[in-house]
Amino acid sequence: HDVADEMYEVYAALTALPESEFCYKSYSLGEHGYVTIKESSQLISQGTTGLTTWQAAFYFIEWAVENRHLFCHKRILELGSGMGLTGMAVCTTCSPEAYCFTDCHSLVLQKLKENLDINKGNFSASAVVSELDWSADNADSEVWDSSNSIDCVVATDVVYDAGLTEAFVKVLLKTLRTYKTSLAYVASTIRNFETYKHFCTCLEAAGITRTVMAIPKTQMFYYDRSQAVELLELKLQS
Repeated sequence: HDVADEMYEVYAALTALPESEFCYKSYSLGEHGYVTIKESSQLISQGTTGLTTWQAAFYFIEWAVENRHLFCHKRILELGSGMGLTGMAVCTTCSPEAYCFTDCHSLVLQKLKENLDINKGNFSASAVVSELDWSADNADSEVWDSSNSIDCVVATDVVYDAGLTEAFVKVLLKTLRTYKTSLAYVASTIRNFETYKHFCTCLEAAGITRTVMAIPKTQMFYYDRSQAVELLELKLQS
């Protein structure tokens, strides 16, 4: 009876605290360890969707773990990294040589750097965070530094707003043209068929071919699997 009273008092004290917008979540990667992410408890916060993790990131990580050879010892650029779960998981499980996280929202970049600090002890890859705004002139961005090399481009759950799709494809095309040997992997939750169709049309117009990759067999995470997710391998037409 006394223990129950004490537990109730602790519970009451906790519920009286002001609600925090951010929380820490640890995601198990099975035998590969885990990733801890500080992210928003709200789907949309501070005017951006980038402060939380979405379904296609989980899907992509499950696929990447089954296809580690595609990322091992590679130099990877991620577009629209958000809180960084995708990249932290790839760095932890796939042993890339280098990983460049990018986003444009100032608060997202701040939290992304914090999450990199939390997890960088779990992997040996050289990892950096860079600002990259798809709708701006990024000619001077360090992402396009000719002294760099990029083998692979990654993006998850960035195809959700038709207004951003053309800008995303433009940046994707510039990356594939700048680093001619690179491939891109883009995982998307198909929430609106017309938006996704528009994305595919933009890819065709840009001369980017797409191949749908096999569904991952491993279910590593618990998330809503009722919505379709599609993972594309993209490359320039030869």
